[in-house]
Amino acid sequence: MATLLPIFFHLQGISPLVFGLLAVIGHTFPIFAGFKGGKAVATSAGVVFGFAPVFCLYLAIVFFGTLYLGSMISLSSVTASIAAVIGVLLFPLFGFILNSYDPLFILIILALASLIIIRHKDNITRIKNKTENLVPWGLNLTHQNPNK
Repeated sequence: MATLLPIFFHLQGISPLVFGLLAVIGHTFPIFAGFKGGKAVATSAGVVFGFAPVFCLYLAIVFFGTLYLGSMISLSSVTASIAAVIGVLLFPLFGFILNSYDPLFILIILALASLIIIRHKDNITRIKNKTENLVPWGLNLTHQNPNK
């Protein structure tokens, strides 16, 4: 929704992506919760969906495919973030999903992916230690055992 604010208020010269990035930062570091918020995944997905819905669908396929294979939300989030960076850099080259390079979109994707990966630092450590929490769905191909 925040991504669409410049359109709703007819603001010229300000990309909706800037508002989207600010929304992600606000949800990740909320003032009224002592700057302790979420891990930026859902809000980032909303920003990407508002700007490039087909690209968001590609990321959803990566996310849910990884979730099925690994049974971990955190692994899916980090994998989709990496896929976003790869996609935003390579897809325009081949005219697939994204038709042309948008420097601001590339910067926003790099910022969002970096933030998501940084916010998942503890999860990445647990994945390496094979103690990450699982969802009761999928194959758990990494053989995590959160009860260790």
